[in-house]
Amino acid sequence: MAQDLLPLAATGPPILRNKFDVLEFAGGQATMPALALVGTEDRVILPGRSEQLLAHWGGGAASIHRLRGDHYSIYELGESWQAIRSFLFGLLQAEEIIAD
Repeated sequence: MAQDLLPLAATGPPILRNKFDVLEFAGGQATMPALALVGTEDRVILPGRSEQLLAHWGGGAASIHRLRGDHYSIYELGESWQAIRSFLFGLLQAEEIIAD
């Protein structure tokens, strides 16, 4: 991710020593469903990186919502909050916490 933000900067060792392999985590240690809200104009975490992560997600259902906006502006959209509500409600229904 650092290389995406600073393409001309030295971002490998020894500059950034702690390399966290999120794809390894997603495929092996992630145990819960995931929701990703992805801004189509995001320059902090590029949309392709989010899509790659969710493609490897090992924790059950992985849902991705693509929204017009950047890394920060998508949280101002009603569509974002509706996606969050729907995702959480679906989890609760799956666990039979909410009676039909």
